[in-house]
Parts: sequence; C-alpha cells; structure tokens
Amino acid sequence: MAATEAQSEPCVDALLKHRADPNVVCCEYWPPLAIHAAAGGDNVNILRRLAAVTRRGLGSGEGEVSPVFFVLEKPEMLEVLLKEGFSLEAGWENWEYEDHYDAYTPLGLVLYNMVNDPALNHSRCMSLLMRAGAPLTEDCWRLSLSDPCVLDLLLAQRCEDQGKGPGARPLLSGEELEALVSAAEEDATEAGSWLPALLESGLDPNALLVPAFLEEAPSEALTYLLEMVDRSTLGRPLRDVLEQRQKMKTWTPPAHLEWVPPLFHLCRLRLRAHLGPDVLMRSPAVIQLPVPLLLHDYLLFADIKAPGDPRSGSPSD
Repeated sequence: MAATEAQSEPCVDALLKHRADPNVVCCEYWPPLAIHAAAGGDNVNILRRLAAVTRRGLGSGEGEVSPVFFVLEKPEMLEVLLKEGFSLEAGWENWEYEDHYDAYTPLGLVLYNMVNDPALNHSRCMSLLMRAGAPLTEDCWRLSLSDPCVLDLLLAQRCEDQGKGPGARPLLSGEELEALVSAAEEDATEAGSWLPALLESGLDPNALLVPAFLEEAPSEALTYLLEMVDRSTLGRPLRDVLEQRQKMKTWTPPAHLEWVPPLFHLCRLRLRAHLGPDVLMRSPAVIQLPVPLLLHDYLLFADIKAPGDPRSGSPSD
C-alpha cells in the first residue's frame, strides 16, 4: 500500500516479486487495497501490475467497491481494469462519490462530466463503459437528452456496438427503452432538439406515443412524430390529447396531416414493421430492395420535415 501510494513502480515490482499479497486489506479507511490506491494515482504501469494479481470479484463483498469507480475520468486506466475483468458496477452502492442529482450510475457520472465539462475528453470513458455492457439507465438518458452533442456520441457508440444489417442487435433493451420513455416524458418540451437523432438511429417512434409526451411536446416535434406513425391506429386517449391541444391552440396540424394516411405512407410503415426500425434506419437494407432509387429516401422517412428544418413543408403524404 505504501509503495503504491508513493507511486514507486520499482518498489511495487519488488514487493510483488517477493510474493506480497495485493488482496490484503491494508487499512480501515480508503483506499482499503493497493489497487484502489493505484487507481487513485496516475501511474498506469502500477495499476496494470496490480490488476493482474488482484482478485476479480472485488466489489461483491460487504462494504467493497470495484476499483473501476476510481478511474471514471482516466480512460487509459479504465481500459486496463475493464480488460482485466473488474466489474463496472459491483459495490456502486458503497461508493462514496460526489453526489450529483442527475447521475446515479457509473455511466451516468461519465455523461454528467461530458455535459458539464466538455473541454475534457470524457467520451472515451463513455465508449469503454458502453462496450463493457453498461446499461443506458434513466439518468443516462436524462443527461444525454439535455445535450445534443452528447446524445449524438452516445447513439453513435450504441449503433456501433449493436452492429448493422440483418444480424444487428436491437438498439435498446426493454429496460433501456422504458428508461428512455420516462426521460423523454420529463423532457418533452425540448423534444425538438433530440427527437430526430433518436428516430434516425432506429428508435421505434411508436414508443413515444404516450399521453405525457403528446401533451408537452412542442408543436413542430409533435407533428414530426405523428408523421412517422400510422395515425389511424391512435387510441381514444391519445386522440383526446391531440384534440385538446388543437382546441387550446397549442398544436395546429398541417394541412397534409390526415388521420388516415395515404397508401404510400402505410406501405413504408409496413416495410419498417417487417424489417424493424433498427435494420431499416441503421443498415443498407433499403438499397438492396427491388424498388426505384427515387424511393429510397422516402422509405427512410427522409422526406419528413424534422423540427428546425428550414424546408417550408413536408411532402410525405
């Protein structure tokens, strides 16, 4: 422990050579093990040497924490620990980190840093955690939705991790989708800044057809969402929300937006349902279809005017 805290690489090497046990708890206060002290320092070689000989289940015992939590702002050290198999979540409940209301998971804390300290390159830490399987929890979505640049980086990483084409894994798990919808409901008033990025990455727009979102979404974002779905299938509760917004003049549907969409639109919705929005939006599937080249953009919903798009109207219908 003393050699590690002193960042003395020769001493650490000598002690390990003479079979010093790195798994012995050295003190009752932090850091309890040498690897925690190494993670708190700046010498990646010391961390690499200790990581190779420290037990992997660290963090699963009572009061223990994974050394990963010490390096959430140090990408090179984080990569070492994740490659050696240390948990990215074991013992998080015991970790005494600076309390941020918006972040309560390791990945959430990294995203908090990305939002609030963009001058530093925290994106590599985000990529490492996501590749290691860190889930996209509600705090992750809340933070990402607040910053379009962070959201773009997060979605690009998830799309890369999940792959493309017919063998691609779904963009989100069921729990991740539920967390996203919850965060989207809370941030519905700012939907114009993040909704296009989500749908272009393969999110099923039907997931956001919930009263809380339709009640608060800006008029332009609401129209954009409705143009992406089969409006004829909306249930009575959702129609009531839309009719109330029309009555209160908080949403005015454009003239081309009809309750019963035209056949062309229904056909591309059927294609999206068959392929899955993930495959349709994140793969070259469309160019492999036996349809005219001029229809490719239409099948990808590229003709629909996104919030903030300077085009005067949408020819989608």
